[in-house]
Amino acid sequence: MTAGKAFVFDDEALRKAMSGHEVEILAEVGIEWVSGSKQHIECPYPDHDDENPSWRWDEKEARAFCTCSKGVKIIGVVMKKEGLDYPSAKLRIAEILRRDDLIATTGKHDVHWHLNPPAGTRDDQLPKAYLAYRLGVAPEAC
Repeated sequence: MTAGKAFVFDDEALRKAMSGHEVEILAEVGIEWVSGSKQHIECPYPDHDDENPSWRWDEKEARAFCTCSKGVKIIGVVMKKEGLDYPSAKLRIAEILRRDDLIATTGKHDVHWHLNPPAGTRDDQLPKAYLAYRLGVAPEAC
């Protein structure tokens, strides 16, 4: 990422984008759920030591059900599975869905951007001018 903190800026658009793609999102976070299945699988949440398969995804309700949690929407599943907070889970889902149009940044650039700025924003004379200033000489002398 070339800029500061990223976030999803349009929650409603994300909800619409997720609708119907929940099984795809489950697969991307490592939950092997077969669309249309009625079987239970071992709970994928790291904090649930599931000895008897008790987790299932209900496509009609678009919610996960388990003995450890009832009726969790896809964002909650991603939060639990990957140990993310709510804003990070939304960002992860937008990335999974390749919906970069829903992702914004703070506009602050990180150190990598400053060390390797895009060609259109780079001034190749700046390092020479800075060095000349520090040495107390004319830029042409560098």
